[in-house]
Amino acid sequence: MFDHSTEQIVWEQTRSALHYLPRSQEPFFRNLWEERRLRFEGTQNSVDQIDHDSAKLVCAALSKRKPLLLVLPDESPRRMPLLFATGVVMHMLDHHFKASEHHLIYFGQSAAIKSYLSQTFIRDQNLAGVVNQVTIGRTRQQTAEIAEQMPHVVFSYAPPQAETVLRRFKPKWVFLDCGNGEKDHWLKPLLPKLIACNIPSIACIQNPLAPIIDTFKQQGWEIFDWTLDTTMAAQPIQCTLHLVTNDTTIFHLGQASYSLYQASQQAMTRFQRDVVGAVGNYLRTLEQLAVPLSFYEAESSNHWGIHSVARLQDAAQRFVEECGGELGRKLQFTLTELKTLHNQWAESYPPLWDALRHLIIDPPDVNKATVLIFPNRTQKQLFTFGLLALDNIADHELADLNIWITDLKQAANWKRGIDPPYNLPQPCDWVPVLLGTPAQYRYPLYAHLLEHPTIHILLYPHQQPLMAWHIDRWNQRLSARISASRNVLATLSSRPLASAERYTVRKRILLNEETELAFERTSISSVSTTL
Repeated sequence: MFDHSTEQIVWEQTRSALHYLPRSQEPFFRNLWEERRLRFEGTQNSVDQIDHDSAKLVCAALSKRKPLLLVLPDESPRRMPLLFATGVVMHMLDHHFKASEHHLIYFGQSAAIKSYLSQTFIRDQNLAGVVNQVTIGRTRQQTAEIAEQMPHVVFSYAPPQAETVLRRFKPKWVFLDCGNGEKDHWLKPLLPKLIACNIPSIACIQNPLAPIIDTFKQQGWEIFDWTLDTTMAAQPIQCTLHLVTNDTTIFHLGQASYSLYQASQQAMTRFQRDVVGAVGNYLRTLEQLAVPLSFYEAESSNHWGIHSVARLQDAAQRFVEECGGELGRKLQFTLTELKTLHNQWAESYPPLWDALRHLIIDPPDVNKATVLIFPNRTQKQLFTFGLLALDNIADHELADLNIWITDLKQAANWKRGIDPPYNLPQPCDWVPVLLGTPAQYRYPLYAHLLEHPTIHILLYPHQQPLMAWHIDRWNQRLSARISASRNVLATLSSRPLASAERYTVRKRILLNEETELAFERTSISSVSTTL
C-alpha cells in the first residue's frame, strides 16, 4: 500500500528528475531563469519553482518534438506568458536570424494574453514590444533591435477553422492556452490536426478535472500535472453525503429514476431517444425542485430556459403515447410514478425545500461560512425569491447568519476572487454544500471546490450511487497523473524512472459514511392553517 510518506518520496523523485531534462543546464536557459532575466511585472509577480521547472519541460518537449500538456496548479496570470516567452526566446536562439522568417501560433480563448505579454520582460524589454505579432488580418512589425531576430507570432482565438490557420502560416510550433477547460469546442478538432501534421505543440490548462484532458490523452500527448505538487502535501478531502429520506414520496422518485435508466438502455432509434429525453426532462425538474410547486409554476415563465412542470408532464405524456412495445410500457410506468410524486408535492412542500431551510437553521459548521451551491443561476434565484416571498428572509439577513446562497459558476468566480461579497469570509474559509449530482461537462467548475478540506452534498437516496461514481472518477483522474507525469520525464530525459504503477495511490477525495438529514416535513395545509 502507498502511504502518505511513500507517496511524497515518489513525487520528490519525480521532481528531481527535472534536473536531467534536455536544455535545462544550458547557460542561456539558466541565465533566463536563475539570473531572473525573464520576469513578470504583475500583481502576482513572484516566480516560483513550478514556473522554472515548467519552462524546463517546455524546452525539452520542443527539442524532442513531443506534444506536451501541462496541468497548472492555479490560475496565476504569469505562468502561461512566462512559458510561452521561454519557448519563443529559445527558438530565436536556436535559429538565429532565420527565426525572423518563422511563424509560431498562439491559440487561446481571449486576447488577455497580449496584456500579460506586456507585463513579461526579458531584461528591460517587454515581450509585447519585441515579438512580431500577427493577428488574423493584420501584422504588427516591431522596431526594437531584438525584434529583428524574433519569429512572427500569430494570435488566434478559439478559431472555428484552426486547420486553415495551420495551413496558411505553417508554424514551427504551436502553443495552446486552454484556460480552465470550460470552453473546449475549438480544441477537439485541432488536436488530431497537430498530430497528423507533426507540429511540435505545447498546451497549458488550469483545471485538473477538465474533460478535454481525456482528449489530449487519447491523442497521445504527454501530460504532466502540477496540481499533484499541492495535493500531495494536503490531507484528503472529506466528502459527506446528506440524504433526504424522511418523505414517503422519495420512493416514487427512486423507482422512476431506475425505470428511466432501464428505458434509456433500450432506446435505439432517434424517436425512442427523444421520448426518453422528454420523460427525463420531467423527472429532472421534479428531482431538482427546491421551492414549492405552486411557486415554481408561477415563476417558471419569468426565467429563461425552464418550463412549468405541468407543461413538461404533458409533453412527456404525448411522447409516451406514441411509443409502443416494451419501451413504451416501461416509460408509462415511469410516468405513473412521477405523476404520483407530482400530485403529492402539490399538497406538500418538496423535500429539498424543507431540507435547505433546515440547513439554514442548523448548518454543518456554525463556526464557518456555509455556502449553499445550486447547479445553476436560475435554481439559485428561484430559491432566494422563494425564501423572500414565503418566509420573508432576504439575502442580507442570511449573511448575518453566515449563510450564503450562490450557484456553481458564481462560486467558482468567488474562489478566483471575482466579485465576491464584501463580507464573505476570506480567504475562502467556507463549508460548501452542493445540491445534487454534477454534470460531466461542468467538471471544471467543481475543481475549485476541491480546494476545501470538507464538502457536503445534499442528495436523494437514489442519487447516491451516481455521486459515488463521479467521485471515483475524479479520484482516478487525479491519482493516475503520478504515473503519467513520471512517464513524461522518462520520455523527455531518456533516463528510466521506476514505474509508479505498482503503488496504490491514496485517494484525494474520501467519501464519508452518508448521513440521513432529519427535519420536520411541512404540508401546505398546515402552513395555511397557521397563517
